[in-house]
Amino acid sequence: MEIIFVRHGESEGNALKGADQVFTGQWDCGLTERGYQQAEALRGNPVFDDAEAFYVSDLKRAAETARAITDKELIPDVRLRERSLGEFEGRKIEEIRNTPQYDKYFTDPEYMTFRHSFTAKAPNGENYSDVCRRIQTFLKELSESGCRKAVIVAHFISIRCMIKEMLGLSEEETMSLPVPNCSPIRIVWDGLIRTRTDKMQKDCDDKQKNQLGGNRMIKIYGMPTCPYCDYIYEQIAGREDEFEYINIGENIRNMSAFTRLRDTSPVFDHCKEIGDVGVPAFVFEDGRISIDPADAGLIEYGSAAACSIEDHKNGRKGC
Repeated sequence: MEIIFVRHGESEGNALKGADQVFTGQWDCGLTERGYQQAEALRGNPVFDDAEAFYVSDLKRAAETARAITDKELIPDVRLRERSLGEFEGRKIEEIRNTPQYDKYFTDPEYMTFRHSFTAKAPNGENYSDVCRRIQTFLKELSESGCRKAVIVAHFISIRCMIKEMLGLSEEETMSLPVPNCSPIRIVWDGLIRTRTDKMQKDCDDKQKNQLGGNRMIKIYGMPTCPYCDYIYEQIAGREDEFEYINIGENIRNMSAFTRLRDTSPVFDHCKEIGDVGVPAFVFEDGRISIDPADAGLIEYGSAAACSIEDHKNGRKGC
């Protein structure tokens, strides 16, 4: 089954900034003019060709987006709504921040992640786990519908949670999934729901480490358009007990993992400065990250990745 996810266009809630910024959640606001333009730009996009069903959250911003995309019948479903922020919805962030009874949501580490957490939640609101539970029934019905291609117009967190359940992403991977406004995301799904928690991930990692018998596994992130990555891939052939090659262009899960790595590690700072993706990249079991293949024992390989930061800045040939 082919699924096309679309997050609604820019909403009135998204557009509010500074002192006027509000907690949106399930606050039922419509699209801005820019949001309408984003949605209308998708009309006629071939990614929607042959879609047999258009499912949509019943919130106004999602329905307006879907109607701008297609004239076909829309199937509204409350289970596709955004994560609820309970008592905070539609209220200014500064107002809530300055209300004594809500102080812990801005000062206590156990509560202050309520906007993006699998455990913490706003008062009378939802967290990611709650959203995952309510969309599981929707996904089960969808998998049994016989539909071969469906479009789902929904929200940032509800889309993250659906992709998590479809692909079996970890909680950490889910948190790093990019879901821009009106940027279609295509998933080929076999109809299975793969719920996965952080504990399940740890158990899986421990089992894999035991199976390796103590060998050092080095993860290598590469991409198809990188000739240096191809060379690396050829070098590690037959050495699966030492290296795991991850093609970041293969699927959204791999891309998400690399994006999280690139955004959080200073190793990639100079790559960002020169406009380089930063592959091949090497991740060691002890958490160390490198873009120099010599660190991974691939010393016969010399490429742009092995150049020093100064080499890159000075425009050295090949760097």
